[in-house]
Amino acid sequence: MTGAELGSVIAAAGLVPLLCAADLRLRAAGFVAWTAGVVVLAADLLHSPIARVRVQVTDRPALAAGGAIVGLAVLIGAAWLLFLALRSVTGEISGATV
Repeated sequence: MTGAELGSVIAAAGLVPLLCAADLRLRAAGFVAWTAGVVVLAADLLHSPIARVRVQVTDRPALAAGGAIVGLAVLIGAAWLLFLALRSVTGEISGATV
């Protein structure tokens, strides 16, 4: 059994209690199993691309550092916009001033 197959089975088994159980403890266990399965599946599928990126980063460290800085800036900007959007929606729903 490959890692992709194992991760798929674990994730599918975690979906059953996550979507069908009424008990919150079972749903939490299902969420943990689903998350673990997705992580195993992603690790197996992304093994080759991650290794290739690692080699390219060691060949061009300045370009990799610049890309990492730009990526982090975009991620921070997106998080800030999401925060502002959620804050305005929450303020409108509750009637509180933002």
